[in-house]
Amino acid sequence: GQASDSRETLALIDDLVLSNPDCAIVPYKTDRKGENLNAEIHLSKSGFDMLGDYAQTIAAEGASKIAEGYIKPSPLKDKCKKCDFASICAYKGIYERKVPKVKGLESFELDAKEDKDE
Repeated sequence: GQASDSRETLALIDDLVLSNPDCAIVPYKTDRKGENLNAEIHLSKSGFDMLGDYAQTIAAEGASKIAEGYIKPSPLKDKCKKCDFASICAYKGIYERKVPKVKGLESFELDAKEDKDE
């Protein structure tokens, strides 16, 4: 759901961004005047880099836990309802985790200790 904060970059992906933004396939949202791109959807290069670093860290933590033998199920809340194996699963509805609501990139900033460990 995120996109570049550069109209030129977005136009390279989908030329409708400049000619007919309402029909563009890439996320494109402006303020009411249509002048500025919405900062919650349109990220700078450093914003994308931050999200990428966060995703790599989370993936590495998950891979490390699996390698250590940790395989306890922890599905997202209410996802068991959509699982093909729910009828035979002993963990259905147990250990569910909630996805925290986030606003802005602050939630994805890695603290200084984690950055030094890498």
